[in-house]
Amino acid sequence: MYRWILFVVFGGVAFGVWAGRMPPSFTARDTLFARRQALFENRDKNRFYQADRDGSGGLSLGEVARGMPELAQAFKQIDSNQDGEITWPEIQRYRRGAWQVRDRAMTARHQLIMRRDVPSAR
Repeated sequence: MYRWILFVVFGGVAFGVWAGRMPPSFTARDTLFARRQALFENRDKNRFYQADRDGSGGLSLGEVARGMPELAQAFKQIDSNQDGEITWPEIQRYRRGAWQVRDRAMTARHQLIMRRDVPSAR
């Protein structure tokens, strides 16, 4: 386990000194993130199959409203083939697309902030 010996905040930035080993590398963090993502995906997949009351492999709008209400407003966007049911692969595609949009927005915001912080050469 990692322990903090000293934790000090200067101007909203935290500085600490580690006791013993260094913090986990980015590779270890990425592995932990992938495990966490898989855990949530398994949980959501189970919720999907529990919501599928008729066993068709897809969710109608009524089944989505009862079993996965957070997806009900985006039903038409998720149903890419417009057959009136959403399948698990359609939900995965929708979520990946939403994450990509979010990542692009965060990257653009970060680049804007970094440009503001760089002093202009005059």
